[in-house]
Amino acid sequence: MKKNMIMEARDQLTVIGFRSIDPSTAVDVVNKIIQRLNDVVAENAYEKAQKKVMHYQKQLFSFDSLFVNRIVPETLSLTGEHVSKGNDKNFNAVISYLQAQLMNSSSFSERQSLIGNIQGNENIIMRVVSERDGFALKVFDPASVPEKEEKIWPLHALIIFVGFIGGLIGSLMLALVLGFGQNVRGRRVLR
Repeated sequence: MKKNMIMEARDQLTVIGFRSIDPSTAVDVVNKIIQRLNDVVAENAYEKAQKKVMHYQKQLFSFDSLFVNRIVPETLSLTGEHVSKGNDKNFNAVISYLQAQLMNSSSFSERQSLIGNIQGNENIIMRVVSERDGFALKVFDPASVPEKEEKIWPLHALIIFVGFIGGLIGSLMLALVLGFGQNVRGRRVLR
């Protein structure tokens, strides 16, 4: 089966074909190969993106946990008992202080990077889900059975005819040139 496969790279396109006596068999084989390739690449991309999202979420959770464990006790000790149930000014001050601490934290840029990585991998997951058929391979010209019998191989009768005519003309030209050469030599000898 491998010897009947045709794979040809043309610029940024790859042509995939299959030689078979039955054109419908060739069409089925090519379409199944392309579908299977697309499915395998999509599954691999989906699994990798899922693993990366889980990994980045764990890292984000650990960054947030470290931040909370370090900053919140410090914030509570600074605000003390000034935060009461009805005092929104102090509560907003605590929130502002926490946001400022988060922005000043060295892990903020790492946190932003993790969030960006999570979003990028979630975009890959969404593409795999929404574009399952055309995720990896874009098919511009799907395999199909030819509508009419097209002769791919040269016409043998035409080749024989052209060869015969070419040989006839070539041999006549050679005979004329050789005959003319003998006439010219023969005249020189007689003089």
